Amino acid sequence: MFRASTIVLISTFSLSTNALAGPLEDGTAALARGDYLTAQQILLPLAEQGSPQAQLAIARMFLNGNSFQQSDKTAWEWTRKAANQGNADAQNLMGYLYERGRGVTADMAEAINWYRKSSKSGFAPAQNNLGFAYQTGHGVAKDYAEALRWYQQAAAQGDARGQYNVGCIYYYGYGVPRDYAEAMRWYEKSAGQGSAGAQAMLGDFYQFGLGVPKDYAKAIGWYRKAADQQNAQAQNGLGLMYKFGTGVPKDLVLAARLFGKAADAGNSFAQNNLAVAYERGDGVDQNLAEAIKWYRKSADQGYAEAQNSLGHLYFTSEASTDAYPEAVKWYRRIHDLERRLSVTQDFAEAIRWFTKAASQGNANALLNLGLMYLNGNGVQADFVQSYMWFSLAASKADDGQPEFRENALKFRDLAIEKMTPQQITAAQALVDQWTTK
Repeated sequence: MFRASTIVLISTFSLSTNALAGPLEDGTAALARGDYLTAQQILLPLAEQGSPQAQLAIARMFLNGNSFQQSDKTAWEWTRKAANQGNADAQNLMGYLYERGRGVTADMAEAINWYRKSSKSGFAPAQNNLGFAYQTGHGVAKDYAEALRWYQQAAAQGDARGQYNVGCIYYYGYGVPRDYAEAMRWYEKSAGQGSAGAQAMLGDFYQFGLGVPKDYAKAIGWYRKAADQQNAQAQNGLGLMYKFGTGVPKDLVLAARLFGKAADAGNSFAQNNLAVAYERGDGVDQNLAEAIKWYRKSADQGYAEAQNSLGHLYFTSEASTDAYPEAVKWYRRIHDLERRLSVTQDFAEAIRWFTKAASQGNANALLNLGLMYLNGNGVQADFVQSYMWFSLAASKADDGQPEFRENALKFRDLAIEKMTPQQITAAQALVDQWTTK
C-alpha cells in the first residue's frame, strides 16, 4: 500500500551539547543562517586542526556545493577524517556515501559497516538506516526482527522517524502479526512530532476505519497537516475525500488538482487516480492520451490496478471481430466501458499489462486474461487457459462482488462449451497449481 520507510540520507548539522564554545559555534551559526563564506573561513581552519565537528561541516559544504565547488570526493575525504575519530554523525554519512557511490565506489557491505558503527553509538538516523537495510534485505539478509530491533532503539530515543518505522512494521505485519492498534500508537507519537508520513497514515486510519471507527473530520485534519508539508500520500488521501464527497463537499476539480500534485511527486496511487480523472473527464478535460501516460507511470511502479486499466484500454478499443461478442459486452458493463475509446488497439500490450497485474492477484486482470484466451485476442485461442483465468478471477472476487464472480463463471461456462472432459481436467489442474503458489 505504502512504503514502510525511507532511508534517512543526511541529517542536518547540529552540535552536541558538549561541543566547544567559541569559533566552532560561530562557524556553525554562520552555516545555519546560510552565510557559507563566513562558515568556510571559520570552520576550514578548525577542520584542518582536527575538529571532527568542523570536518563534518566542511564535508557537507563540499557535498552540497556551499561556498566550495561541489565535490563528492572531497566530501568523502573530510567525512572519513571525522568518522575515524568516532563521530557517529560522520559514520552515518560515510554509510550513505558508500551506499550511493558518492565520492567512492558504491559498496553496500562497507555502507552497512559504517551504519552499524554509528548505530552502536546510539545515533538514531543510522539506526533507522540499518533497520531499513534489514527490512529490505539491502546489503544484508532480510531480517524483520533485526529491523524492528534497530527501529525500536531509534524510537526509544524519541526519534520521529524511528517511531514511524516501528508503526510501519506493525501496520504491514513485517515479521509480526499485523496490529493496527500498535501501529497507530507509534504513528501518533511520530505525528505529534510533525512527521508528515505518520500524519498521512493516521489520515488513512480514520478515513478507512482501520482499527478505529471512521472519523472523516480527524482524517481530513491529519491529511491537511501532512499535505501542508507536501506529503504525496496525504494529498492523494485528501483527493479521494474530495472526489467522493467524504466528509467534505464533493469537488472533482480540487480532487484532480490534489491527485496531480501527488502524481508529480511519484505516488503510484495518485498517478492511477489522475489517470482515471483524465479518462472520465472528472475535474479535468477528458484526455485519453494523458490518461494513458499516467496509467503507465503508475503501472511501471507495479500498481496492479493501473496495469489492468492499461490492459483493458488496449483490449477494448475495438471488439467487433471478437468470437464472443456477448463476453465483450459483459466485460464492458463490468468496467463501465460501453463508450468506445480512441486508443489504438494493441492486444500484445493488453496481455503484457494484464499479466503483470494478474501476477499480483488482481481479479480484473485475471478476468481479462480469460477473455483474451477465450477470444484469441493477441494469442491463439486456448480454452484450457481461459478456464483457468476465469476460475482464478471468480476465486479472487470480494464478498461484496457477487455479480463479478457470477460473470467470471458465466465466461468460464462459454469456455467449457468448447472443451473436452480431458481439457477440463487439465484446466482444473492448472487452477490448483496456481492457487498453491
